[in-house]
Amino acid sequence: MNIIYILGTGRTGTTLLGIALSNNAHIFDTGEILKFVKLKGLPHGFNERSDSYKFWQRIYRQLGLKIKINETLENTIHQREYHKYFIKNLFFNRNNERNNERYKDYINNFFDVLEDEIDESIVIDSSKYPGRAMALEKNLSANHNAYYVYIKRNPISVARSFAKKDVEQPSKSFLASNLYYFIVNLFCNIFLITINKEKKISVKYEDFIAKPEEVLNKIQMKFKLDLSNSIELIKNNEELKTGYIFEGNRIRLNESVVLRKNSSKINPKGMKDFITMIMNGLWYYVK
Repeated sequence: MNIIYILGTGRTGTTLLGIALSNNAHIFDTGEILKFVKLKGLPHGFNERSDSYKFWQRIYRQLGLKIKINETLENTIHQREYHKYFIKNLFFNRNNERNNERYKDYINNFFDVLEDEIDESIVIDSSKYPGRAMALEKNLSANHNAYYVYIKRNPISVARSFAKKDVEQPSKSFLASNLYYFIVNLFCNIFLITINKEKKISVKYEDFIAKPEEVLNKIQMKFKLDLSNSIELIKNNEELKTGYIFEGNRIRLNESVVLRKNSSKINPKGMKDFITMIMNGLWYYVK
């Protein structure tokens, strides 16, 4: 099984990009599965009668037959994938061999179980966290190959989005948004430096929204995929099925979405926007 991992910060369109990639017969989108064990396989926002709920509970039960799911495993996953531990894992992840083996058993059995339950040969994981990307790269078995799509969004848009309080994801202050954007993109770039250029590609959210067909074509050429169905659906303004997304943007709660092209340019307005660009413009504009 091949895994295409989408990494970046929150509010950068990872869920939407995952949906666009997965609207092809051979590709399955998990959405964000970072908290799969913590949430006991219960997808947010879906009731027990929904197909999504039933699907992920089946995956959780099957996984429990292969490995021991408990608080120790949850802590091990947390210490391998979350931002707080990124630098430690980059240099010192060999200090606990038992935890390393526990994580390796978990991640490979998870994808083994998923592979047995679906017909698709490629999985989109849009969990975003660079720590999880690094953990996948270090721990996946020879049966699973990972490739990485790094999506960036104008930092002004990200800061403005995090200021909103009427959305599902928690809001952040202006300073917290900028520090978060800086640190996560720093970690993303550190990780990407460590892997072969054939396994990674960078795209901008603004390009994806303005010219989605071109961006998808760029990805399919890079990784030798067939994304023709997604490209055709978007070209004709037709619906994209959301599938069984575990977690992610609230658009996952709809059965389908239509990608609305938008080429609006974001310009700095006021001191806060200029500070944002000074702090984080580097990550957005430098390849």
